Amino acid sequence: MYQSPQRSINTLLLKRRRRRRAGIFKKAGELSVLCGAHVAIIVFSGAGKVFCYGHPNINTVLESYQNGLSSVVRVNEEAGDLLVAEFNKEYVEAEKEFEDLKRKATGIKQMADEKKKMMKEMNMSEGFWWDEAVDLAMMDEREWEQYFKALEELRRKVAARVDELKILNGTMMGPPVPAVHHRLCHVPFMTSNNCFGNCQDVQFGSGYHDLGV
Repeated sequence: MYQSPQRSINTLLLKRRRRRRAGIFKKAGELSVLCGAHVAIIVFSGAGKVFCYGHPNINTVLESYQNGLSSVVRVNEEAGDLLVAEFNKEYVEAEKEFEDLKRKATGIKQMADEKKKMMKEMNMSEGFWWDEAVDLAMMDEREWEQYFKALEELRRKVAARVDELKILNGTMMGPPVPAVHHRLCHVPFMTSNNCFGNCQDVQFGSGYHDLGV
């Protein structure tokens, strides 16, 4: 499409003015941000259009120019009040959050102390529960089953842990796992009709029974 030389020149000048206007506004914005200056710029285009830039806004700067600095001071005071109010709000929220965290920490500490106290009371007797003497004569059938199930579960866990350690060491060979000794006190046996018989018929040997792992 053909364009006359004059039209091309006008288009070039228009683009140049736009770039200059954008550059002026950019410099004014940087100045206001870096120095906190109140700036107002009014640019008229070749077609008579008006382009404005102002910080904090064009109306405030023009009003302060006409009436002195009172309006600018008022704007600064209002902005300061807004900042103080926002800061106070954030401070109150932070203080509330801190109090919540403090209460949670106190609760966690109390739970930890109670747990520690409970563990201390449970571990008053020396050794572990499977090392203690067990009077099976005082147990019923259900307690028997629970006790021996617990021993079997303990055996399974120990064996699994030993296998894991052997695998980690790169070999499946190693010393045998020591047996877990359980002391039993004159254990009565269970007859076919679920009645307790004579304790001499139980083949545990001298009141002791070894459950190997």
